[in-house]
Amino acid sequence: MKFRITPVAIGTLLILLLTAESALGQALIVVKNDQLPDDMEGFSGTLGLLGAFNFQEEQLVYLTSPCDGFIVAIDILVASGNGYFGQSVEQSLGLFEFGSCDGIGGLNRSFTALQQPGIGDAILIGPVLTVSPSVATPHRFGFLDENQTLAMRVPVTAGQKFVISFEWGDDWCTNGCTGGCAICSVYTGPFIPHDALGCTPCSNGVFGPPFGLDTCFFPSSGNVIMRAIIECAVADGACCLPDGSCAVMSPSDCTISQGEFQGPATDCAGAGCTELVGACCTQGPALCSNTTQALCNLVSGTWLGSIGNGFDCFAGDPCNLQGLGACCVGTGCFSLTSSDCSNAGGSWKGLGSDCGTVDICIPKGACCFETGFCLPDVTEAFCTQTATNVWLEDTLCAGDGTPDSACPPPCPADCADGGDGFVNVTDLLALLAQWGQSGSCDMADGGDGTVNVTDLLALLAAWGPCP
Repeated sequence: MKFRITPVAIGTLLILLLTAESALGQALIVVKNDQLPDDMEGFSGTLGLLGAFNFQEEQLVYLTSPCDGFIVAIDILVASGNGYFGQSVEQSLGLFEFGSCDGIGGLNRSFTALQQPGIGDAILIGPVLTVSPSVATPHRFGFLDENQTLAMRVPVTAGQKFVISFEWGDDWCTNGCTGGCAICSVYTGPFIPHDALGCTPCSNGVFGPPFGLDTCFFPSSGNVIMRAIIECAVADGACCLPDGSCAVMSPSDCTISQGEFQGPATDCAGAGCTELVGACCTQGPALCSNTTQALCNLVSGTWLGSIGNGFDCFAGDPCNLQGLGACCVGTGCFSLTSSDCSNAGGSWKGLGSDCGTVDICIPKGACCFETGFCLPDVTEAFCTQTATNVWLEDTLCAGDGTPDSACPPPCPADCADGGDGFVNVTDLLALLAQWGQSGSCDMADGGDGTVNVTDLLALLAAWGPCP
């Protein structure tokens, strides 16, 4: 095994919200070793590079479940080595039993994989990484097959130790280093960084069968950023309701009731609930006042919720009395009303939208991959880092891991009647019928708006069954 560790500066990182609560009384808990925030929002600092892995060498993180529940996803932060970007297919991503750690640099995972009932080994073969050249990219793996049809749901118990193992599929040590690993002065492959905030022994490792090493003994300056998302049951607790009464219910039911949840396993005896006060919005005249829900109802107002839940007339403008929203004029953003924005020739982003939102004035759309998978709400610059991707401005897509109807079909030359899986005379006749116009057979070079000889040549080149 050959490794190098180098600090690398990373800008603002954004990752999907990792801690959430479902309507079924379950909580999604982030289990991690790294010390970075769960949502990574606003983080700007130095991450460490632990790269130059060889084929079948593994990066490991050792975690402990906080509850009886299910591992439902694995989150990995991936960064760029010296401007590398694009997609890479790696060997596998799996969940294993703990193994051993001797405390002096020796560390091994078990060869026994965790099991998902009805499926077997909790191992995903061929995970795909997509890397940006300038930022660290969050990846969430929530399926145990490459078709993203077998949802991950691996049972664990409170206190159970387990290992996330990411097995690399390319010889980055050879192919990603200038001159090879022996003189690796410039590493150009993707890497999973560590937080550079102190390394916890027996928590991070590298594994090149049959033995492994504790990365804290390299020395690594931090913990590797690979996390498990575990669905844990959430205990009911006391909920202080707007009228000052108290009831024991789930956190989600308390939120629906506009109450303030007092915590899991709490009871009403010690809750000390009083009638809640929060923002009340009225029209004619338009006012925001902090009142009880009962008083707000008396003046025919709309009670948004309590101050404790973030609805405070003295903190921001919860009733949006000014009727403002973000207005994009060219690349500039201004807080205007809808009519003022229209008069300025701008694009209004909606009531309450905020110019402080990152990239709010940069057009967004769907990013379609060759496989038909679609990534929603991304910029053209982000999408087209990979030349084969297709960006569709102001287009919505599900982004749920399955081929999306918003995207061009994986076989664009099969352009007649929605496609039948073959490029044949039916498609040729459709192309000739569309000649000189725009249409479904305008497939060459991403489409230029006119069906012409370029499209005819592309159709003939694809003649036969679709790949």
